[in-house]
Amino acid sequence: MSFGSGDIDFTVLSPNVNQLGQITVTPQLGICSGPPETFNIFAIPLPDAAILGENNICPGSETTLTATGGTSYLWSTGETTPSISIQPSTATTYTATVVNNYGCIAHDSIEVSLLAPTSSTINGETCDPAMVGTTTTTVIPNAAGCDSIITTTLILAPSTIIAQATPQIAFGQFPISCNGASDGTVLGTASGGAGQYQYVWSVPGQTNSILDGVGAGVYGLTVTDANQCTATSSATLIDPPPFTFDYVLENPACGATQVFASILPNNGNPPFAVSLDGVPTLGGLTLSISEGNHLLALTDVNGCSSDTSIIVDLPEPPTISLPADASVTLGETLVLEAHTNLLAWKDLSWNPVADSSCLDCLSQTWAPIVSETYEVIITDPAGCTASASVRVLVKEKIDLYIPNVFSPNDDGENDFWTLHAGPSVSNLDALMIFDRWGEMLFQLEAPIFINDWPGWDGNYRGDPLNPGVYVFYLEATLVNGGKVQQKGDVTLIR
Repeated sequence: MSFGSGDIDFTVLSPNVNQLGQITVTPQLGICSGPPETFNIFAIPLPDAAILGENNICPGSETTLTATGGTSYLWSTGETTPSISIQPSTATTYTATVVNNYGCIAHDSIEVSLLAPTSSTINGETCDPAMVGTTTTTVIPNAAGCDSIITTTLILAPSTIIAQATPQIAFGQFPISCNGASDGTVLGTASGGAGQYQYVWSVPGQTNSILDGVGAGVYGLTVTDANQCTATSSATLIDPPPFTFDYVLENPACGATQVFASILPNNGNPPFAVSLDGVPTLGGLTLSISEGNHLLALTDVNGCSSDTSIIVDLPEPPTISLPADASVTLGETLVLEAHTNLLAWKDLSWNPVADSSCLDCLSQTWAPIVSETYEVIITDPAGCTASASVRVLVKEKIDLYIPNVFSPNDDGENDFWTLHAGPSVSNLDALMIFDRWGEMLFQLEAPIFINDWPGWDGNYRGDPLNPGVYVFYLEATLVNGGKVQQKGDVTLIR
């Protein structure tokens, strides 16, 4: 028996799945045939090759690629492990050759790309000109997780911040109601700069733009804007002088039971309120006071108050006397003492007003600058008066000592040419020193209290002058406003 031959085609449904096929063959020769025979056909699958891993990474980063689907692997990098670590510097394609346990081969590839880095440049502002142009670099992750580089270049802030601290004048001419009070207010303002101002006062804890509830003093303000630029200012709060008052008692007729008093406010702001012994009066600044001890009080519109005690007595008519006419040298002290028959008086006044603090005392002192008549008037509790006067002659004496020699040799004695004045001379207004050729070697820069002038050291432009005779010219002011000129020479020896 013989058989024919031929090809038989089979179709594999899936190359990656094991498949079994059968074929039955019946031998035949002519009209004769043999028994059929069945054959099994196996289709071996290919590896299911795949590469797992990131295909987009940040520059400089490392990632892992893993091949699957086989029992052995060969990478295009030459490595034979299922997983490899890569750190490409450019976009790279990686191929894995996968072999299964049947020896069948499959391939897979993956392209790993590098994400583009991001960078930006911005401008920042500074208040310091020395910092203009300096740069700083900041690295932060971008949306892809890669480094984002931000370069900041400093430029000068566009405008300068200006701070101003202004006292609020709320009480007449003053920012504070009364002497010693703490009700002043300072307003802080700012302009320019970057806005978002922050205020810090020199008073601890005060960070508002308005500083209130403060007394007399200097208050500093520091303003900072959004760029941390700062500006400073200060305000000086001055409280009013102490609120006091004088009173004048009119001269009642002898035997009167009351006396009229006029109130003379010193400082303060009207309208004023007067009270006598705690009871308000309705007569304004004039009131009638009976004999006895009283408390007189005065209050101004700001609530400043002052009080004094008044003793009203009505004794017999008074007498008073002064010494004969007197004289005093300009700049010296005049002392006058009056004598009276009264043990107490309602009022005693001097004209002109004395320099002492006890204005109603019998003994007073003055520093007169002109000749005039001094008068004392005494009033008894009944309002009866007596007076006396004395003519005081003021003798003008120029008490000025000008040395004619000095020795600036640094021995500690007579090293400076100085002036010495008595009480009649007040200020040194002008002083010029010349050499014998008329060249000016020294000139007083500004008027000065004559006894405060430190003197001339015998130098010209920092260099010691030679011994010799030098000419001076000076002008001075007396305490009475009079002027005096002196000229002469001084000898410099070494």
